[in-house]
Amino acid sequence: MDPRLRALAVAGAAIASLGCRDKPGRAASPPPSVKVVEMRLGRSVGEDKRVRLAQEVFGPRDTFFLSVETEGTVPRAVLKVRWMRGSELLAETELAIAGDGPAVSEFHLSKTGGWPAGGYGVELLVDQAPAGRHSFLVEETP
Repeated sequence: MDPRLRALAVAGAAIASLGCRDKPGRAASPPPSVKVVEMRLGRSVGEDKRVRLAQEVFGPRDTFFLSVETEGTVPRAVLKVRWMRGSELLAETELAIAGDGPAVSEFHLSKTGGWPAGGYGVELLVDQAPAGRHSFLVEETP
């Protein structure tokens, strides 16, 4: 490469990098983040979207409720819940959240004809990254 052209390229890169630096005296802002504080699975939620009584065993006619408590500062994040029966995907729901501080989100799943007895699970992802999982059972009522 021509030495003059190389010097010009290096100088251009140096000038461009100056525009990318933070201003003197200002700390760089931390990247936006959201953290899952708690996941609770139950048969109902209150007005505040929280599951009051956590459950691991459900009846065939129950609705499954999941409350997800998050905290952090984020302009936008996507919570995704996957409801599973064994390895079968029953449903997937997404919810976009934004905010500064604690928040509670609610997800639920019901089935008109009732749930077959067996093992189930619910997975939570935040921006496509795994953030939690709960296993639970559906048992026939006597």
